[in-house]
Amino acid sequence: MPDDINKIKTLLHKIQTSYAHVRAGYITELQNKIWDEINEPVEIQEVLDDLAFNLNFYESDVRDRDEAEGYFGDERLTEIINAVLEKI
Repeated sequence: MPDDINKIKTLLHKIQTSYAHVRAGYITELQNKIWDEINEPVEIQEVLDDLAFNLNFYESDVRDRDEAEGYFGDERLTEIINAVLEKI
């Protein structure tokens, strides 16, 4: 479903280019779309499901980020998004 993948790519771009205070809303939108609306071939669906799960650990504010529990910031977020874009 190319249209669904294009929507995912658009949201990923918005996440990468938005300010932290609006990024959380885009992340939630993306997660909901992946979990509730997207039905892709197994290989792509697994990549998207992993992405949606991993985004639970994004924390923009370093003061609220506990890296020991797996939380990450903007640099890792960019790495994750770029990896997903390469795979889809």
